[in-house]
Amino acid sequence: MSRREATALIAVCSVLALAACSGSGTHTQSFSPSPSDSSLTTPSSSSAPSTSASTSKTIPTPTVTARAAGAQDAVNAYVAMLNLYNAATTDPRHADTATIDKYLSGKALTLTNDSLSGMAKTGYAYRGTPADPRLKVSSVVSPTFLFLTSCPLASSTDPYVEYSTATGKPVPVATRTPVPPYLLTIPMKKTSGQWQVTDLVQDTSKTCGG
Repeated sequence: MSRREATALIAVCSVLALAACSGSGTHTQSFSPSPSDSSLTTPSSSSAPSTSASTSKTIPTPTVTARAAGAQDAVNAYVAMLNLYNAATTDPRHADTATIDKYLSGKALTLTNDSLSGMAKTGYAYRGTPADPRLKVSSVVSPTFLFLTSCPLASSTDPYVEYSTATGKPVPVATRTPVPPYLLTIPMKKTSGQWQVTDLVQDTSKTCGG
């Protein structure tokens, strides 16, 4: 793998970990969902289950406060995937991709596996507290397809930082304009009873506000 390819794969990791990739513009996708915004309430982090396989801190699952078909199950699936992924980024060489893949399909599956593989090959990993995803149910298209959005809020006291496992030093981060966080649109599809992330579409043209 060339250095350029490795850099591209590692950048993908930021989409999930921090939604702070330094892309050159807006990544868009065409769809015409019906509006169905639902607010989410996030319990305190103390209610989140602990993990014994990794030192990664888990993100608590928010509760959908507005009625929307399948929305809570979709949110649960996304947060489960995100916690598994965050745990994997703390030790990419031993990532349990088979478990993570249950929650992924399409482009999201390829992006996620490529990012973990790229990190493992280059000897990079993450440490710290994962960003609060600040999820919203953006729209419900059908009982088996909906869109979530995420505007991640990084920890001010223990930010999630990519570092070299060989040196322990943080990986230099390029200055971004506009500054992150960036809005992440997350299509979710229910297949054979399982909600899965099908893509990860990040808008780097502007800073999102929660």
